[in-house]
Amino acid sequence: MLPVKDMAVLKQYVDGIMTRASGALPMSGGGGGSINPPYSGHAQNVSGAVLTIAGAVVWRADSVEIRGIGKNQLWIFVNGKRYTFSYDHANGGNIMMKENSQQGKILHRFDNNTPATQIEAVFRSL
Repeated sequence: MLPVKDMAVLKQYVDGIMTRASGALPMSGGGGGSINPPYSGHAQNVSGAVLTIAGAVVWRADSVEIRGIGKNQLWIFVNGKRYTFSYDHANGGNIMMKENSQQGKILHRFDNNTPATQIEAVFRSL
């Protein structure tokens, strides 16, 4: 189970992605307001996958961090291993899951065409 502080971090990350997907500017103040997405509207093709990934993170992650310029990288730890998630603007735009760091091996790519059952299987295998 994720500590409450990690849930707040996850919410901040998801708020930022959903704000990018809508093309709206982030609200100042609470919620995702501390994230300033430079690519508004670019995340439309991953918004559904992000919600599924967020649920899987709550289910499987031991802890969560947000890193990177613009706070757009989600780092999770599962059973002592680190995985990173970030939006890839190239290759049609998708969320890349990498092993250990942003320079790590790409393990999976997710977008709105990725079935929830596939995302579940990926997280179940961690």
